[in-house]
Amino acid sequence: MLKRSPEFQIIHEFFEIQAATFNNDSVIVGIGDDCAVLCPTPQTQQVISVDTSIADRHFPADAPAFDIGYRALNVAVSDLAAMGATPTWFTLAISLNHHDRDWLKNFSKGLFTAAANADITLIGGDTTKVPVSAPLSITVQVHGEVCSGTALLRSQAQVGDTIYVSNTLGDAAAGLACYKNKLSHEPLLTAYLRPEPQIVLGQKLMGKAHSCVDISDGLLADLGHILERSHVSAEIDLSKIPLSKALLSYTDKTRALKLALSGGDDYQLLFTSALDNATLSLDNITAIGTIVDSSTAEHTAIHFINAADDFIETLTTAGFDHFHEPSV
Repeated sequence: MLKRSPEFQIIHEFFEIQAATFNNDSVIVGIGDDCAVLCPTPQTQQVISVDTSIADRHFPADAPAFDIGYRALNVAVSDLAAMGATPTWFTLAISLNHHDRDWLKNFSKGLFTAAANADITLIGGDTTKVPVSAPLSITVQVHGEVCSGTALLRSQAQVGDTIYVSNTLGDAAAGLACYKNKLSHEPLLTAYLRPEPQIVLGQKLMGKAHSCVDISDGLLADLGHILERSHVSAEIDLSKIPLSKALLSYTDKTRALKLALSGGDDYQLLFTSALDNATLSLDNITAIGTIVDSSTAEHTAIHFINAADDFIETLTTAGFDHFHEPSV
C-alpha cells in the first residue's frame, strides 16, 4: 500500500472521510479525483459564490479552530441564503502556515458541523503550505440551486417597497469588540464567531421579496448595493432598527445603533417587498424603511427619519472595505 504524502494525508484524514458521510445523490464523484462530477436537479439554475477569509483580516487568528471552520463556511453559505437558494455543494481551498493535527481536527469539526446544518456537501478543493510568516487563508466556494428564473437579486427593488431586516443587528460587531478586549459576553461572541446563514428565510422569500442581500459589510453599505443596482433611494427610520437585549446590555443605545448600521458581520437578510408584515407572515422580521424614487430622497441615496443631525454626521455608509479598513 502506497504511503500518502503529508498533503494528501491531511485531505484524507480531516476532509475526505468526513465528506463521505454526507449522503448526496447529486454527487457522482466527490473528493479524490481531478474534478468532482455532479448531477444538478432538472429545471433549476445554479447559484455560485466564493468567499475568502484571511486570519487577522476577517477573523482573529487566535480564535478557536472550531469557530474558524464554522464561520468560514457559514459566511459563504449566507450568500446562497440571500438568493433564496438551496445549498448543494462546496469546495475548500486552505493555505496553512503550519501543520497542527489538533487544530485541523477542530477546524474540520466546525466546518462539517456547519455543513450538516446547511445540508451542503464538500466535493473537493485544495490544500497548500505557505511560509510561517503568511497568514492562514481559507477560500470557500458554495453552490446552490433555485428554480429557474426565481433567484432573489439586488436589482429588483421597486419604489414603494417596504425595507425589512431579519432578527437583530449589531451583535456581531459588538462580539468582535468583546473578543478583542477579552470580555466574556457569550451571546455577542457567538453572534460574531458562529454566524447563522438565514437559509430558510431566504427560501420563504421566493415570490414575496423583490430584492435581497445578506448583511456582511453593514446594513447601510449592503442596502447601498440594492439601491445602486435598482436605481432607487431609501428612507430609513432609525427608531425601527432592531437591537437585541444583549447588545443594549453591553453598550448605550447610540453606540448600539451605530454598530447595527455600520458594524457588519451580522449575516442577516435585508430585503424589500411590496407586502406588509401580516401578509408576509414571517417570524423575526422588522420593517425599517421604504424604497423611494431617487428624486425624492433629498439627493441622497439614504434619507434618515427620527435621527438627530449630529448622529447622522457620525455615520458612514461605506461599510467594510478590504483595502481601507483596519484588520480585526
